Amino acid sequence: MMMDSGCEEVTLEAEVTNKGALALYGRLGFIRAKRLFRYYLNGVDAFRLKLLFPHRELPPSLSAVAKQDESHRHNTQTGPEENAELHRGL
Repeated sequence: MMMDSGCEEVTLEAEVTNKGALALYGRLGFIRAKRLFRYYLNGVDAFRLKLLFPHRELPPSLSAVAKQDESHRHNTQTGPEENAELHRGL
């Protein structure tokens, strides 16, 4: 359901001492993204865990818009000569 709604990732934290939770999340595909030192009030560290979803293909209408935007950016970039001319004008 999260992937269908466009979610890119799920993030959660678990105590480094909670071996059961870490094993479960690992089996579900979560990766350990970061260690958070003294994260909990009791002073225990935590792991920030992330489950990354693959990028889905854009619908054809959005794909065309993305290509048009990329083409526009490519055509409006200035080269070294134009940049030098801009700097001289300042």
